[in-house]
Amino acid sequence: MKLSIESLVSGYGLLDVLHGVSIEIAEGEVVAVIGPNGAGKSTLLRTISGLVAARSGTIRYDGKEIGGLAASEIPRLGLVHVPEARHVFGSLTVEQNLIVGASAASNTKDRKSALSEVYELFPMLSQKARELAGGLSGGQQQMLAIGRALMSRPSMIMLDEPSLGLAPLVVEQMYEALDGLRRTGLTILLVEQDVYMALDFASRAYVLENGTIALTGASDVLRHDDHVRRSYLGI
Repeated sequence: MKLSIESLVSGYGLLDVLHGVSIEIAEGEVVAVIGPNGAGKSTLLRTISGLVAARSGTIRYDGKEIGGLAASEIPRLGLVHVPEARHVFGSLTVEQNLIVGASAASNTKDRKSALSEVYELFPMLSQKARELAGGLSGGQQQMLAIGRALMSRPSMIMLDEPSLGLAPLVVEQMYEALDGLRRTGLTILLVEQDVYMALDFASRAYVLENGTIALTGASDVLRHDDHVRRSYLGI
């Protein structure tokens, strides 16, 4: 199992946001987490990536317990997180932003090869390589954030609301690129506000409500579940 989480509890200050969450993701699998705002979806990803400390439970990646690791250590294991709201370095060029994402242990040849792969996936980034990231559109910044995460050549990527605030055409272009990543066998954990898109893209999904897993199953099954249809698909 690529990622295995059991009975995870985490939160902020005195508030528990996640209450005993358990999920599993196999290598090469694409899994979505859907649910209402405030359900704890972003907190789940932030806890996995070490940005929020787990209060109890286990987080195992490739069989290794990572729950107590610093956030800076986890990407070195091959697990990267693209947070909501992009967070690019606006005063750096597009290419400098990408280089920041490269593994500290990678040599110049490895970085050039990783850059080529990212530019092939997102040709727009190649065209704007010398421009400041702060001048990019929201969609371009989202592609840059994903490209930066890919520079370390991870084996698993976590995406938090990648389509949030983007125009439909940009979202379509981005998901075409993500589909290319899926075909390479990259393991993907997706948190997505657009439930239709999430269920189309992922093979399985978890429904997170009030910090607990309310439902789980194959995307095709959840798409026809009465609760999902009423609550998230507007049917």
